[in-house]
Amino acid sequence: MAAVISFLVAPYGYESESVSIFLASIIFMGLIGAIVFSVILDKTKKFYTIYNVLNIACLILCSLFYLTLREDFYIPIAIHLACFGFFLVSILPVGYSFAVDLTHPISESMTTGFVMTFATIWGSFFSYLSAYILDIELKDQE
Repeated sequence: MAAVISFLVAPYGYESESVSIFLASIIFMGLIGAIVFSVILDKTKKFYTIYNVLNIACLILCSLFYLTLREDFYIPIAIHLACFGFFLVSILPVGYSFAVDLTHPISESMTTGFVMTFATIWGSFFSYLSAYILDIELKDQE
């Protein structure tokens, strides 16, 4: 995540200290969001609805991020990324609870293990693919 945020904000003059603050705001608000949405989920048991709300909020906030990305716009960017983190980090506990609910007879640990394994494989694949594409792009620019 740090590499992505750094890659996006570096052309606008933000250095590693700013990126650290941006990531801290994402994590801090993400933890608060995870607690809030977990409590809501425990009370309502509306897994699908809450999961969709989180995904739509992340999509909207991610799309709007490019409107706030400017030079000398430090505080609005930090606030925007904090709001993004509130919904983004909350996807994890809600997604795990939703997966456990969908696979009810199977134990929670088995379901969570499968989801985490698949997510790791998927993330590794896209990390290598992104690095490969970026490497090709950098070679073409030379």
